[in-house]
Amino acid sequence: MDVTPRICWQNWSQLTNATLTVSSEDSAYPKAWLKDPLRSKVWRSETGWTITTGYNNTINITEGSSSPTTSVVYIPAGTYATGALLAATITTAINGGTSTIENTWSCAYTTSYKFKLYHNGGSTTMSSTADGELNWNTGGSVAASIGPCIGFPLTSDISGTTSYTAPNVSYQSRQWCEFDLGADRNVNVVFLHHNNITGSVKIQAHTCNVWTAPTLSTSMSGTYIWNTWMTSTVSYRYWRFEIDNTQDESGVTYAGVPFIGTYLEPSPGLSIRHAEDYIQLSEIGFASNGAPYQDENEYMRGYNHVWVGLDDTEKDKLKQAIEFLRIGRPFFFSIDPQNDPDGVVYSIMTQGGSIQKVGADYWQVSMKTEEAIG
Repeated sequence: MDVTPRICWQNWSQLTNATLTVSSEDSAYPKAWLKDPLRSKVWRSETGWTITTGYNNTINITEGSSSPTTSVVYIPAGTYATGALLAATITTAINGGTSTIENTWSCAYTTSYKFKLYHNGGSTTMSSTADGELNWNTGGSVAASIGPCIGFPLTSDISGTTSYTAPNVSYQSRQWCEFDLGADRNVNVVFLHHNNITGSVKIQAHTCNVWTAPTLSTSMSGTYIWNTWMTSTVSYRYWRFEIDNTQDESGVTYAGVPFIGTYLEPSPGLSIRHAEDYIQLSEIGFASNGAPYQDENEYMRGYNHVWVGLDDTEKDKLKQAIEFLRIGRPFFFSIDPQNDPDGVVYSIMTQGGSIQKVGADYWQVSMKTEEAIG
């Protein structure tokens, strides 16, 4: 036996009574497509920056020539298609009625795709703090800060000058997808498939649909299929993917086929007769003069999975999964999660499983699958 694979087939996010909320959506790529098993059906955010009350709508500023005071500036909720529109709104929000702010502030979206916050400098006798401190790391509203969405990390406060340019470019805001599973569900693996995310993804879970301090919050790994293998099974009703794709110059985020559920790990693992094939979808043709040409397409991987030496309990678990999946129902399969946790394949069964008794108390189970690339 070489490896012990995992079949990920109980996907609670696809339950009919699971409800879905997203930060924003392009009407041509609706959130409903996150519950479509077809890989090419993706949800896509609106272009630009989506500001949501309680999530990314605040800036903490400390000012005051005699007694420095921290003020919370609230950015109006909405979607801003361009950086210039958002910058103008931030300018108005800072100067629009917070009496403890003494300087006149401006926000600009530069030609280098960075946001800049600056002010008129106020009194020349002001201290560096009184001169205007941007509190990205301290203050009661940091959990709802706009900072990461406009290129300012929340790692430290910044002060001492009249102009602050974000260290990071920003082409869009962070995005999120929330799932209410209807009840607490056991989960030990999470995936997010077919996406353009070049930044980072966190999977979060909580006892209620309030996300200021989720009980579980962990960074996912991978790229094309983001993944998190839990060290132990957890049980929550509310789950959220938090996506930081702010530096992707497309200005949008898209993703498809989430998985929030459990995996089956039959033991013993795969037989040495397990096989992996590369199925070529390209075709070779010939012109009338005999010259060859190629119609080049993607390839997909095909597998023949064979487990030998399963006892009754393990055989019954695998049989239940096979009966549920049938032919054509997509699922996630990890060949060697211990050594290659990112090596996850979105698959379909192409033939019904085979179950054979190979000894007085042992079984052989096989199934054929192909990568689902459509």
